[in-house]
Amino acid sequence: MMKASKPPSSKQAVGTVLIALIGPLMIWALHFSVVYGAHHLVCATLAGNYAGFGMQMAVSFATVTALLALLLLIVKPDVVLGMKRDKAMPKDSRLFLTDVMRLLALLSLFGVLWAGSAAFFFPACMSLV
Repeated sequence: MMKASKPPSSKQAVGTVLIALIGPLMIWALHFSVVYGAHHLVCATLAGNYAGFGMQMAVSFATVTALLALLLLIVKPDVVLGMKRDKAMPKDSRLFLTDVMRLLALLSLFGVLWAGSAAFFFPACMSLV
């Protein structure tokens, strides 16, 4: 009688794949949500010049934080993923996953720069009506 072979993955490997594939996109989505959420809250609660200044500070802080997180994913992917400890994943798979994460982080970096730069090119809290 033949036994079914166990798949060469572990819970840690599945977590690593999820972090690598979803992590950079979640940073981008969180930044996008914070920028537009902060825009609404700051413009609704503050008035005049304080709103514009508050908006630029909130967007600047969110953008710098997101950029640093994405740069960490690009420059030090092994530290973030902890793939050196995972022996269940083959070396080729780890290298491929690292490259995919770096590309997704680079794409997300451009998205964060795009959304974050709008605060400096357009007037804050201007009515669209």
